[in-house]
Amino acid sequence: MVDDRICLTNRLQALLKQYFPQALGWAGELGSLPAIDFLARWPRLETIQEASPEEVRDFYRSHGCRLGARLPERLPEIVAARPLITDRAVLTASLTMLQALLERLRGLIAGITSFDRQIEASYGRHPDKEEFNSLPGAGPVLAPRLLAAFGADRELYQSAEEIQCFSGIAPVIKRSGKTKFVHCSLACPVVRPPEFPRIRQEFDPLSRAGRGPTTINSGGVATSTTKRSGPWPTSGHG
Repeated sequence: MVDDRICLTNRLQALLKQYFPQALGWAGELGSLPAIDFLARWPRLETIQEASPEEVRDFYRSHGCRLGARLPERLPEIVAARPLITDRAVLTASLTMLQALLERLRGLIAGITSFDRQIEASYGRHPDKEEFNSLPGAGPVLAPRLLAAFGADRELYQSAEEIQCFSGIAPVIKRSGKTKFVHCSLACPVVRPPEFPRIRQEFDPLSRAGRGPTTINSGGVATSTTKRSGPWPTSGHG
């Protein structure tokens, strides 16, 4: 569902660039409910230009958008803006596509929010949550994903090496005579059921977090704060 939201957000961005590019700076982060409400209320430039300054202020305040000193600058921008196109055929088709994308995005956001609440509640009741919370770099997003990747069966893995090999993060060593070459695994299994992402996707940020200053963002991706150096056998990154 997150991948579907990203896909629809990219399509929405491409659509706005074709007929209403000003909305990319006025609506906020695309794929969020405030942006969807903004575009549903003002789907084209002329509609927001017809709104009063009080309506625009009330919208931003009701959606928690604190522009502060930027709001007086944005109101003149709205008044002075010029439409990118005036072709009615293109505008009509664009508005129809916009409404279809907004309806799908609103449903996806509601579903993702419901999943997030269920994951938070289930993880909060899990007896192993403290062990996964103690892992370096494991936050509220990565820790539940790691727990799901490891599973609850303590007898499934007998050593850390088995987990490395099964997840695909163990280095592959090739020897031929006096030559030795180490590279990352090009294939690894998927988590059962098949719809789940690869296990390596969960362990890669954890392995990077354990060997230097690293930040795990809300998407579960590790962003290194150190300078990239040589190749790393397990993940291909320095």
